[in-house]
Amino acid sequence: MKLIGRYQYLELINPTFLQVRLTLPQAIGEVAYIGWGMTDLTPYIAFYQGAKIPAIYKTGIGKTADNFSAYWQLRKVQTLAMI
Repeated sequence: MKLIGRYQYLELINPTFLQVRLTLPQAIGEVAYIGWGMTDLTPYIAFYQGAKIPAIYKTGIGKTADNFSAYWQLRKVQTLAMI
């Protein structure tokens, strides 16, 4: 775990980060920031412990692009950013 300021961070796999705030209740004190793509270009989406994950984030990770999943929408934005 890394200590940055008063918060502890655990970097699992780029680009996924866990933030544990020990002074807050578990439901809002444990946050996973997940990005789908290159570390420098991906937006990080915050998922709180125990929160319901929208369907757009549960589908689409595969070899066929679509316009309905967050994974492919974010990948398309990254591709445009590199042009």
